[in-house]
Amino acid sequence: MIDRKQALWGINDEEDKLFLSRMCDLAQKSENTYSIMYSKFLNPKQQMLVTERISPYTNVVFWGGFEGADRVMAAFVPTEWDEPDYPITGIEAIPTNKRTYSHRDYLGSVLALGITRELMGDIIITDDGAVFVVMRDIADFIMMNLTRVATATVKLSAIGDLSEFSKQTRFKESSVTVSSLRFDCVLSAAANKSRADSASFIEMGLASINYEVVKNTSRQIKSGDVISLKGFGKVIVETDGTLTKKGRIHINIKKYV
Repeated sequence: MIDRKQALWGINDEEDKLFLSRMCDLAQKSENTYSIMYSKFLNPKQQMLVTERISPYTNVVFWGGFEGADRVMAAFVPTEWDEPDYPITGIEAIPTNKRTYSHRDYLGSVLALGITRELMGDIIITDDGAVFVVMRDIADFIMMNLTRVATATVKLSAIGDLSEFSKQTRFKESSVTVSSLRFDCVLSAAANKSRADSASFIEMGLASINYEVVKNTSRQIKSGDVISLKGFGKVIVETDGTLTKKGRIHINIKKYV
């Protein structure tokens, strides 16, 4: 039995409460009907909420179409011998002009069709184009309606097995030094913005840490944190805390491309 009251206890954010309430409904329906119920695609913050708040009461497993996916579906499995058949498929998009386009270009083109982000998993940038991980029931709609990405026409093809793309996530890496691991300081280095502009973005709610908006400019960044800025994208910050001779901290920035 799902303890909804306990699952929601201490959650102040209304959006998080609504999300957890929906997950409780799915988990309870799974128990009542003895059938596997699937969420839509969850971001890492939502995955954490499900793991911490729902999984103590029921069996939950996650999958995003390939190993290491950022965005995954949660499957609420009533018995241990049930095997989830996730409603996930892939679509490969190849620009006919053979130009390289960004993750944002591909995502924006799909969202422009009226598809919400929760219906899409990861977008994997490849040498030839990109692969969209999507819910199976919207794949035909995308195949029929997506004709362009940015300035290019695209050729689409369906992909059933996404396992070969598990190592395809690409990053642009750079090494920089910062005076401290404060949020505004690290964001300034990652996004190549001034410290003042970075602080302003944070205070306006345009930046997040691990997919949660944080307005505290002095919040300390830890190695492995994911920082996002609207209009810029997201990066993974890595550091072992080593210092330069002038006392600055070495950090490695891995930007999703």
